[in-house]
Amino acid sequence: MSQLKKLQGPVGLKQDDFNKKFITLSEISDQRRSSIQEERSSIQERSSIQEGRRSIQEEDKRFNINYKQSSQQKYENEDKMGKNVYIEDLGINMKNLFFEILEIVSNGNNPIPYVMENQRRQFTASVMILILGGLLLFFSNLMQE
Repeated sequence: MSQLKKLQGPVGLKQDDFNKKFITLSEISDQRRSSIQEERSSIQERSSIQEGRRSIQEEDKRFNINYKQSSQQKYENEDKMGKNVYIEDLGINMKNLFFEILEIVSNGNNPIPYVMENQRRQFTASVMILILGGLLLFFSNLMQE
Protein backbone atom coordinates (compact mmCIF):
# COMPACT_ATOMS: atom_id res chain seq x y z
CA MET A 1 0.00 0.00 0.00
CA SER A 2 2.75 2.43 0.84
CA GLN A 3 4.27 1.94 -2.61
CA LEU A 4 0.93 2.73 -4.19
CA LYS A 5 0.75 6.04 -2.33
CA LYS A 6 4.22 6.95 -3.55
CA LEU A 7 3.23 6.37 -7.14
CA GLN A 8 0.07 8.44 -6.82
CA GLY A 9 1.98 11.55 -5.71
CA PRO A 10 1.57 13.67 -2.64
CA VAL A 11 -1.50 13.32 -0.45
CA GLY A 12 -3.03 10.54 -2.46
CA LEU A 13 -3.45 12.53 -5.71
CA LYS A 14 -2.86 11.05 -9.11
CA GLN A 15 0.05 12.46 -11.11
CA ASP A 16 -2.22 14.23 -13.63
CA ASP A 17 -4.25 15.88 -10.88
CA PHE A 18 -1.03 16.95 -9.17
CA ASN A 19 0.30 18.47 -12.43
CA LYS A 20 -2.98 20.33 -12.96
CA LYS A 21 -2.92 21.72 -9.42
CA PHE A 22 0.76 22.68 -9.81
CA ILE A 23 0.06 24.46 -13.11
CA THR A 24 -2.82 26.41 -11.62
CA LEU A 25 -0.63 27.38 -8.66
CA SER A 26 2.13 28.53 -11.01
CA GLU A 27 -0.41 30.51 -13.03
CA ILE A 28 -1.68 32.11 -9.84
CA SER A 29 1.85 33.02 -8.82
CA ASP A 30 2.44 34.51 -12.30
CA GLN A 31 -0.73 36.54 -11.92
CA ARG A 32 0.40 37.72 -8.50
CA ARG A 33 3.79 38.72 -9.92
CA SER A 34 2.13 40.68 -12.71
CA SER A 35 -0.27 42.35 -10.25
CA ILE A 36 2.67 43.24 -8.00
CA GLN A 37 4.52 44.69 -10.98
CA GLU A 38 1.42 46.69 -11.93
CA GLU A 39 1.14 47.97 -8.36
CA ARG A 40 4.80 48.98 -8.41
CA SER A 41 4.36 50.81 -11.71
CA SER A 42 1.24 52.58 -10.43
CA ILE A 43 3.13 53.57 -7.26
CA GLN A 44 5.96 54.92 -9.42
CA GLU A 45 3.45 56.84 -11.54
CA ARG A 46 1.84 58.27 -8.41
CA SER A 47 5.21 59.30 -7.05
CA SER A 48 6.13 60.94 -10.36
CA ILE A 49 2.77 62.75 -10.35
CA GLN A 50 3.40 63.88 -6.77
CA GLU A 51 6.88 65.07 -7.74
CA GLY A 52 5.34 66.94 -10.68
CA ARG A 53 2.81 68.56 -8.36
CA ARG A 54 5.58 69.53 -5.95
CA SER A 55 7.61 71.08 -8.75
CA ILE A 56 4.56 72.99 -9.99
CA GLN A 57 3.87 74.21 -6.45
CA GLU A 58 7.49 75.29 -6.10
CA GLU A 59 7.31 77.14 -9.42
CA ASP A 60 4.09 78.81 -8.28
CA LYS A 61 5.75 79.92 -5.06
CA ARG A 62 8.72 81.32 -6.97
CA PHE A 63 6.39 83.10 -9.39
CA ASN A 64 4.33 84.56 -6.52
CA ILE A 65 7.47 85.80 -4.79
CA ASN A 66 8.76 87.38 -8.01
CA TYR A 67 5.34 88.88 -8.72
CA LYS A 68 5.12 90.37 -5.24
CA GLN A 69 8.58 91.87 -5.58
CA SER A 70 7.81 93.35 -9.01
CA SER A 71 4.43 94.68 -7.85
CA GLN A 72 6.08 96.30 -4.83
CA GLN A 73 8.54 98.03 -7.16
CA LYS A 74 5.65 99.05 -9.41
CA TYR A 75 3.71 100.54 -6.50
CA GLU A 76 6.82 102.34 -5.32
CA ASN A 77 6.99 103.95 -8.77
CA GLU A 78 3.26 104.76 -8.65
CA ASP A 79 3.76 106.90 -5.56
CA LYS A 80 5.51 109.48 -7.73
CA MET A 81 3.13 112.28 -8.64
CA GLY A 82 3.20 115.87 -9.66
CA LYS A 83 6.66 117.15 -10.49
CA ASN A 84 8.27 113.73 -9.87
CA VAL A 85 6.59 112.11 -12.89
CA TYR A 86 8.34 112.14 -16.24
CA ILE A 87 6.37 113.70 -19.09
CA GLU A 88 6.89 110.56 -21.21
CA ASP A 89 5.37 108.35 -18.50
CA LEU A 90 2.48 110.76 -18.09
CA GLY A 91 1.83 110.79 -21.85
CA ILE A 92 1.87 107.01 -22.04
CA ASN A 93 -0.39 106.72 -19.00
CA MET A 94 -2.81 109.27 -20.51
CA LYS A 95 -2.95 107.34 -23.78
CA ASN A 96 -3.55 104.02 -22.01
CA LEU A 97 -6.17 105.52 -19.69
CA PHE A 98 -7.97 107.20 -22.59
CA PHE A 99 -8.28 103.94 -24.53
CA GLU A 100 -9.29 101.97 -21.43
CA ILE A 101 -12.00 104.55 -20.65
CA LEU A 102 -13.21 104.35 -24.27
CA GLU A 103 -13.41 100.57 -24.00
CA ILE A 104 -15.33 100.73 -20.72
CA VAL A 105 -17.77 103.30 -22.12
CA SER A 106 -18.26 101.29 -25.32
CA ASN A 107 -19.25 98.30 -23.16
CA GLY A 108 -21.88 100.49 -21.51
CA ASN A 109 -20.19 100.64 -18.10
CA ASN A 110 -19.31 103.57 -15.88
CA PRO A 111 -15.56 104.43 -16.05
CA ILE A 112 -15.48 106.47 -12.82
CA PRO A 113 -14.90 103.47 -10.47
CA TYR A 114 -12.03 102.37 -12.72
CA VAL A 115 -10.45 105.83 -12.67
CA MET A 116 -10.87 106.19 -8.90
CA GLU A 117 -9.27 102.80 -8.24
CA ASN A 118 -5.78 104.18 -7.53
CA GLN A 119 -4.04 107.51 -7.21
CA ARG A 120 -2.02 107.16 -10.38
CA ARG A 121 -5.15 106.90 -12.53
CA GLN A 122 -6.75 109.78 -10.65
CA PHE A 123 -3.71 111.96 -11.31
CA THR A 124 -3.60 110.98 -14.99
CA ALA A 125 -7.34 111.61 -15.40
CA SER A 126 -7.08 115.03 -13.73
CA VAL A 127 -4.20 116.03 -16.04
CA MET A 128 -6.27 114.85 -19.03
CA ILE A 129 -9.24 116.94 -17.89
CA LEU A 130 -7.01 119.99 -17.41
CA ILE A 131 -5.53 119.60 -20.90
CA LEU A 132 -8.97 119.09 -22.50
CA GLY A 133 -10.32 122.13 -20.60
CA GLY A 134 -7.38 124.23 -21.76
CA LEU A 135 -7.91 123.16 -25.36
CA LEU A 136 -11.63 123.96 -25.20
CA LEU A 137 -10.88 127.39 -23.73
CA PHE A 138 -8.30 128.04 -26.46
CA PHE A 139 -10.69 127.05 -29.26
CA SER A 140 -13.59 129.05 -27.77
CA ASN A 141 -11.34 132.17 -27.67
CA LEU A 142 -10.29 131.57 -31.28
CA MET A 143 -13.92 131.29 -32.38
CA GLN A 144 -14.95 134.52 -30.62
CA GLU A 145 -12.35 136.62 -32.42
